[in-house]
Amino acid sequence: MDPFSLILSIAGVGSAILFGAWQIYLSYRQIKLQQQQQINPAAFSLSKLPEQPIQKTLSLPAQSGVKLERRWSDILKFVLMSEIPKQLRSINIFDRASVIGNIKRIYDNPSFSERIPSKSLLGSGIDKVLSTSSQLGILNEKIEIEKYLRDQNHPIHIAFPPIMLATSAIFIYLRDIKHYNLRLHYKFAHAIELVGNIRRRHIKPDGCVIGDAVAVQLLNNETKSIYQFSMLMPRMEQRIVTAKVNDQKYTSKNMREGTYCFIKNEISTPLFEFEHLERTGRINKKRISIEDLEPHESVSILKEGNVEKRLILWTPHWQIYQLLGIGMILDSPQGSGYWFDTMLFFGQSFLKQFHGKRAEMLLVAIRDAWLVLHDQRSLEITVEKLLSDAEYVEVLKRYCGLHQLDIF
Repeated sequence: MDPFSLILSIAGVGSAILFGAWQIYLSYRQIKLQQQQQINPAAFSLSKLPEQPIQKTLSLPAQSGVKLERRWSDILKFVLMSEIPKQLRSINIFDRASVIGNIKRIYDNPSFSERIPSKSLLGSGIDKVLSTSSQLGILNEKIEIEKYLRDQNHPIHIAFPPIMLATSAIFIYLRDIKHYNLRLHYKFAHAIELVGNIRRRHIKPDGCVIGDAVAVQLLNNETKSIYQFSMLMPRMEQRIVTAKVNDQKYTSKNMREGTYCFIKNEISTPLFEFEHLERTGRINKKRISIEDLEPHESVSILKEGNVEKRLILWTPHWQIYQLLGIGMILDSPQGSGYWFDTMLFFGQSFLKQFHGKRAEMLLVAIRDAWLVLHDQRSLEITVEKLLSDAEYVEVLKRYCGLHQLDIF
């Protein structure tokens, strides 16, 4: 072979090697991108969670088909991963007709409408003035984000009960992942306690999230001049729970009698549900009694195995008691429970900051987080942030009454 042919031959081999290497590199990049985009259910599967026994086997919902030993944070992770998506999809805030329909539904509830003076109070949400892009959570101006949401000298104080799981996820995402300067206040067993602190002037947050029943108090007294309804937040589900004893079966007929236990001395969402049961004839007034009960006190009743008591409980209490095998659902065990609305209120002073621009930017950021959390991977990362907030996890455990169990 002459030298020129030899050089061409070597060049051909070299080109083939380089081409092969380039193909391998492209394949590698494609695999990496697929891994980044791919949801990995196994990472959050209960069967893959660390085996840290709590000295009790948890009876998970029938559809899961598994029984595992788990510590509190693992139980909470399971509830968060299952309930947050449900709550985020319980209402469509991105469609104006849907929002109007939801507000109408709130007013159509006699428990709500009979306690407030005017239907115009919920028509004043400032999110009505948002542009189309803003309604979809699209923040265009990075300079405005830095000025209004990351200003280190002016934190935004937001208060809500930690039992509002989707609301918690939204604000944790904004604080810990987007790094907006938010101060989150969640040491409230429920919205009743939160609003009580506001009315007594013990706290004055820039914004707060409360249930529709408790919102009556902000809409119907002197605080209506201090706080203004701004937007609807994720809905929450309540269920009627009774003690689980020897796998005894219950039907809807059992709801017509017994002792109903809930917060009855304050306007509350359990009270709204009880009034709904009365209006629809699902309970027999002559065969029931009512007992005032704080949600965390439910654990004592369930531990005693008192099957005569019916507990009206919100998320996440009823899910956790079901997971622990000490409670069972009495109302429509295979169906949905009673859903109630939650609302974001902004303080009038906050609404005036920077001519309302801070409040507007925060509403857009909330909408952005709402849609981002529909993505499985974003949800997983946010749930990990929630679980890494030791204070949040501990107060939620106490509000669920789990300090009364020797397994934690």
